[in-house]
Amino acid sequence: MADAKNTVLFPYETLKKLCMDAFQKFGFSEKEADIIQDVLLTSDLFGIQSHGMQRMVRYHKGIENGLIKIDAKPEVVFETPVSAVIEGNDGMGQVLGHKAMEMAIEKAKKSGVGIVSVRNSNHYGIAGYYAKMASDQGLIGFSCTNSEAIMVPTYARKAMLGSNPIAWTVPADPVDFFFDCSTTVVTRGKLEMYNKMAKATPDGWAVNKDGVPSTDAAEVLGNI
Repeated sequence: MADAKNTVLFPYETLKKLCMDAFQKFGFSEKEADIIQDVLLTSDLFGIQSHGMQRMVRYHKGIENGLIKIDAKPEVVFETPVSAVIEGNDGMGQVLGHKAMEMAIEKAKKSGVGIVSVRNSNHYGIAGYYAKMASDQGLIGFSCTNSEAIMVPTYARKAMLGSNPIAWTVPADPVDFFFDCSTTVVTRGKLEMYNKMAKATPDGWAVNKDGVPSTDAAEVLGNI
């Protein structure tokens, strides 16, 4: 999709270091920055560029406007042998999602199932990353989240529903089963990519403020 003449390629380890350095300068610990970069670069490696490094702009803005609180400390406010609820206190989504899945995996290994939910979190990247954490441990993994209203219902004009992504992973041979999708035709992140490249989006992806199909990414983004 990108213009090859204007594309600069970096080795993976260089990108990893650049990403970690950026988030540590924001104020995250080395461990937190490592989790965040791993989610972002895994997304890019899986070909889901809408949720990879290009998301750093969104996170930077979230930190600047106080939506994402760097010093937030997650609290377990409810817990049973098979479940838990984490109060995220508006922390970074990747850090909270990683902690939640670690807890779920630990509970599943002890009790057969682990269900952990997080409240007051932020954008956490690809849902499949967290589901894959479970399948890497020989477990069936599931991860999902809600989102702000960005989907326009059929025959409507106004965005009223979230993209609400879901992901499943199942250990299998020769490769694990991996399913990760949003419940919209396309993710907002892909619209952002087309907007950055000043390219028309494919027909059927989105509508404008009047509910009319539009291929103008900037126009659509301005409506959500």
